Amino acid sequence: MPSSTPPPEITRAARTVRTGRHGIRPVVAECETGVEDRRYRTRPGRRDEWVRCVEEVVIPFQTSKGMSVTASFIEEEDQDGCVWIRRFDDEAQRQELYAAVYESDRWRGEISPVVQDLPIAEKSVVTRAVPTPRSVLR
Repeated sequence: MPSSTPPPEITRAARTVRTGRHGIRPVVAECETGVEDRRYRTRPGRRDEWVRCVEEVVIPFQTSKGMSVTASFIEEEDQDGCVWIRRFDDEAQRQELYAAVYESDRWRGEISPVVQDLPIAEKSVVTRAVPTPRSVLR
């Protein structure tokens, strides 16, 4: 993982972060208006449980804190694969909303302990991307 700040043309490109037991570790800590494409592979046979938890608990909680969850999907070709997309106006908003969600007592004490064992952390990837000029997702 690079330790120096990449050139501006790289910081505006897609950014990928890995999830793990202790949360999100950004590869690049900067963001413009953009989206997160969150891809998870659940433990075998637990995708339905993950989807139920994300749709009934995680997404409602995160949206109650101000996050914009644009869509959620299950992968057609991977029986354990799931995808959901979040949108942020800018880096300041992303940092503010991450703090509101991931530093909250409810997330730490109630939600995280339940959801952390459903996906395979080392196979989960979050890609941060900036929309192209004609993208309808902005």
